[in-house]
Amino acid sequence: MTRRPARPPVAPPFPFASRRDFLHLSGLAGLGLMLGAAQMQAATPLSGGRIRVQMTLSALRDPMLATRSQMTNFTRGWLEYLLEYDTDGQFHPKLLERWEVSEDTRRIALWLRPGVRWSNGEALTAEDVAFNLRRWCDSHVPGNSMAARLAALIDPETGRAAETAIRVRDPLSLELHLLRPDATLLAGLADYPAAIVHPGFSEETMLSAPVGTGPYLPESYEAGKRAVLRRKDAHWWGRGQGAFLETIDYIDTGAAPGRIGEAAAAGLIDLTDDTAADLAPQLTALGWNPSVMASAATLTARFNLRDPVYSDIRVREALTLVTDNRVVLELGLAGRGAVAANDHVWPAHPDYAPQPPLPEPDRERAMQLLREAGMADHEFELISLDDDWQALSADAIAVQCLDAGIRVRRKRLPLETFWEGWRAHPWSVTEWNMRPLGIQSLALAYRSSSAWNETGFADPEFDRLLDDALAIRDDVARRPVMAELQKRLRESFVIIQPFWRDLSRHSAPQIFGAQVHPMFEHHHTSWWRDPPLDPSQGKD
Repeated sequence: MTRRPARPPVAPPFPFASRRDFLHLSGLAGLGLMLGAAQMQAATPLSGGRIRVQMTLSALRDPMLATRSQMTNFTRGWLEYLLEYDTDGQFHPKLLERWEVSEDTRRIALWLRPGVRWSNGEALTAEDVAFNLRRWCDSHVPGNSMAARLAALIDPETGRAAETAIRVRDPLSLELHLLRPDATLLAGLADYPAAIVHPGFSEETMLSAPVGTGPYLPESYEAGKRAVLRRKDAHWWGRGQGAFLETIDYIDTGAAPGRIGEAAAAGLIDLTDDTAADLAPQLTALGWNPSVMASAATLTARFNLRDPVYSDIRVREALTLVTDNRVVLELGLAGRGAVAANDHVWPAHPDYAPQPPLPEPDRERAMQLLREAGMADHEFELISLDDDWQALSADAIAVQCLDAGIRVRRKRLPLETFWEGWRAHPWSVTEWNMRPLGIQSLALAYRSSSAWNETGFADPEFDRLLDDALAIRDDVARRPVMAELQKRLRESFVIIQPFWRDLSRHSAPQIFGAQVHPMFEHHHTSWWRDPPLDPSQGKD
């Protein structure tokens, strides 16, 4: 295995009663390490050099408003997190030294790591963290998904943090007082939009005047082309324990596997962000090392209930009934994953409640439903990103509809265009990251008030059950409520969710510590190369 920098002691146990299921998650996470083990047999990490990473580079935004991990992987160079979920299936402290959660989950005490400084020389304080918590709680900011994660701190009348919710105790500690129990709030602080920014932060100056606690600073960023992080770690609290690379270059080759393969063969990149199935054999032939991991990353072909066509449950049920999720897994991912069951909770989640198998596809029943809805001759449109696996998955759904006699046309959109109209698409496929708990995904995607509710699903009973589930600290005890939530989602025919993805990343033989992360995160401080590549040398 890769020899990694020593970690500080792990904080007190994460606030879930059962570790058994998290150990199961750790075992699945370990798959990524085992399959990449040949790459990781190396001695002490070497300092210096650079890594060139293939990744889509979208227009840079306030991390709080990010909708994909890739949008914050670059800013992770200088904007750190209170805690992180790692490839070992555990949560680890970062800017936090430790935490303490009351038995009823209504009080959370946070202690900051001593000695952390911003890159401008100022000390990180509890007031800085309180500033971030308050801005995350502002539900009036369009697209702010953090408000859903911190809903237990928000006054429903003002839509902002309740006056009693966040209390600074001293320069290095604070307390959170939740208005209602929420066993997942801390997990939300490890999600990718939760980067800690300086109180003087603005989206307009995040590149021209960057301030962060991390060891790298941005040198350049050109959306769709290239971005560069350079080590500036004199202030960094972890100096000497990581951040071995001098420079990290991000290169946007485009999403087409052929272009990524050409860049790898030409020596222009050292590491892929997410390896497509068609690309894996080519990279293996080049001698690159794979890292593979089972995960709860997924895709939903979701119906927008705000659209009059899909507000009719008969239409949603019909399109679901002709889709065989096994076919979508095979055609969309070349079988690299596991079949899902339209309820957005992974069977390896500690709070997963087993469900009956989905019924076999029923074309006759589907056409009967469409005739009853007066939509038998309607031409539906299925929208996807114009990439590899998402487009192929949407194609697989559309083909099955056509085979059943249902008219469907496909539309592929460029990345920026797709995400600009994301919430308004009538029927489209959306990539969803893994979350460590199933209840997190349900609350983020299907609560009626969530900024990420792309379906328009608004079910008061579902929202009530969400509150009940979030109040249960024990993951096993949460399962009966999860069973009701999963059943209700399936029977509402809000999504076709065909599979769970096996994630894959490939790296050149000289790259170490960069195994795939279950939530697509880039943990730069663990990366290194042997021998180092001088930043001024190598192909560009």
